[in-house]
Amino acid sequence: VQAPKQRKAKAEAKGLNLAAAARNNNVPETSLRHRVIELGETPEDAIRHLQNLTQTVYVYKRQTYKNIAELAESDVARKAGLQRKTLE
Repeated sequence: VQAPKQRKAKAEAKGLNLAAAARNNNVPETSLRHRVIELGETPEDAIRHLQNLTQTVYVYKRQTYKNIAELAESDVARKAGLQRKTLE
């Protein structure tokens, strides 16, 4: 017996699929899909929630970085001899 196929959730207001809605609003697609399918939120509410989440910002020597990889690849970290493992 095969399990029934799950319908793809659509963003109701814009007529877009969730992947396109995630790209257009700069939110993670997997998080958007989870909130809509598993938690039963509307796509608009899920997008609004994901946009309001705070992001971790890394600061080193008065410069800001979005993630550890960006910090590890920076000239400042390289000159100081910092490796990615040290930063993590």
